[in-house]
Parts: sequence; C-alpha cells; structure tokens
Amino acid sequence: MTFQFPKRGGIFLSELLQLASTSLSMLDSPIDSCEFFLDPNTAHRNLKLSKNKRKVTCVREEQQYPDHEDRFTQWWQVLSCTGLRGRCYWEVDWSGGDVSIAVSYRGKREECWFGYNDQSWSLKISSAGYSFYHNNRETASFSSSPFSRSGRVSVLLDSEAGSLSFYDFGSDGKLLHLHTFSCSFTEPLFPGFRLWTEGSTVSVVDLNRAPLGGSM
Repeated sequence: MTFQFPKRGGIFLSELLQLASTSLSMLDSPIDSCEFFLDPNTAHRNLKLSKNKRKVTCVREEQQYPDHEDRFTQWWQVLSCTGLRGRCYWEVDWSGGDVSIAVSYRGKREECWFGYNDQSWSLKISSAGYSFYHNNRETASFSSSPFSRSGRVSVLLDSEAGSLSFYDFGSDGKLLHLHTFSCSFTEPLFPGFRLWTEGSTVSVVDLNRAPLGGSM
C-alpha cells in the first residue's frame, strides 16, 4: 500500500494508521514521535558516532572507546540509550551500503546479529532488497527496483498491541508499507542499527527539523 505523506504531528499519524489499515482502536490515545540518542557504550569500535549521538558511520579506524560490558565486540552494531514502550514513531535516514534497522531488548545476552535471536526484530536493506528477521528466521523479503544507495525508513511501534511496522519513503514522497511484526513485547525496546559495509551511515531523523520525505 502506498499513500501520500501529508504532514508531521498527530493528524499525520492518525491518517497513517487509517490508511495503513491498522486497527482504529489505536487512535484512542496519542502516538509520540520519539526522540532518542545512540549509546556510545554499546557502539562497536568500528562505528563512529556524531557529536549529537544521532548519526553512526562505519569506519576502518577503530575508535578509542573504553571497555564496557554493553559494547558490541563481534558485529558492527549500536543500540539507543532509551528503551521505548507504548505507541512510538521515528524515522531513519541511511546511505552508502547495506544496513539493518532494528529494535531489541537489552541485557546480558549472547551477542548476535539483530534479528538472529528471539530478543530482536530487524529490517535489512541491501542490493537484494528488503529482508525481515526475527529469532534467526527470515519472516519476509522482497526486491526493490531500482536499488538506491540511500533512503529513509519510518518505524511505527505499538508495544501494547504487539505490532512493529516498517515503511519506506519513495522518491515521489509516498510511503510504502514494508512489513509488520506481530509479537507480545515483554520489555522496553531499544532501537538499534547494524552497518554491514565500510562507509555506510545511519541517522536518526529530527522530526522537528527534517524536510518531509527528504534527507537531513
């Protein structure tokens, strides 16, 4: 399903839910456009964070991060500082190569790729298209044509209703519903990113300042 991207704020989010055929019961309470920052204590040393902690880039040179029990050491991944509950909406810009946009529980668990355990849910964007993973299983996939080296994805979470939806912004300013995970979420969900190639970048969009459907 595609639909014209109207405007920020509660009206836009209500229209999004209606047009995406989401349960109207979700409209009984507001959805927050979420603001969060990336946690340097989780960032792999080949990931460089911007000063405002909203952008991450995969680099060759290891960053001089101190040792920390929460740091990813095997995979080029990073988590947010804040866990999310309830109804939340955020947008992510990506560029330069394959990336994964995910949410995950947080705790002392065996490290693995986002989407490859029962604690995380992930969208991978690559030259092959879009792939969705949870519990070490690909739950959905489809190709994108033509493939772009940059784009924007929006994420809509309703943890109480057990839904996590991903949307893609088209060059024509329309939103395409990609996939919805249905799950009983039991803990706060932390947004996270995996960067698969050197030079790839992911940025958390400032919804108060960003142009509609554009880049930061």
